[in-house]
Amino acid sequence: MVFWKNNDLHLDLKDLQKHRTFIIATSIALILLGTLALFTTVYTTFATVLFIGSLLLASGVIQVVQAFSARAWRGFFFHCLLGVLNAVVGGLIIYNPLEAALSITLLLGGFFIASGLFRIFAALGGGFYHWGWVLLNGAVTCLLGFLILKQWPVSGFWVIGMFVGIDLIMSGWTMLMLGTAIKK
Repeated sequence: MVFWKNNDLHLDLKDLQKHRTFIIATSIALILLGTLALFTTVYTTFATVLFIGSLLLASGVIQVVQAFSARAWRGFFFHCLLGVLNAVVGGLIIYNPLEAALSITLLLGGFFIASGLFRIFAALGGGFYHWGWVLLNGAVTCLLGFLILKQWPVSGFWVIGMFVGIDLIMSGWTMLMLGTAIKK
């Protein structure tokens, strides 16, 4: 199955070449922002948590308004209830971002352990090609979860900010590699 033709790929490359400078500039900005985030993990954590809370609050309000605009709909009650839930959770996060950061970090630690164990069991029981990489991935993910929980609640102040910083840096480097690989 072919997803694109060579002509389409050529057109995509031409379009990327036009925007090469912008791609490289954006990638450098992401790397710098990610580095800043790593040096200010506590501030980045709280900014991220407040942003998530604001999004939940706004989406909750929008869902409630939308539900009331379609009151005759059979799903009105559940849609409205979901909107109220989003708004309340968003409000609680904004009201107490420290507790939210601690809770989210605790959930992340537990999720990493569970996800890592699942990957380990899948690798050991699956008998598929390159199962060793899945086993390693599971072990590293599990280790990250244990490290987060071992330092919890202190890890709640910096883990989210560190993850955001690492993600920004990795996204920046990926874009930079794309931008530099595009030949004029």
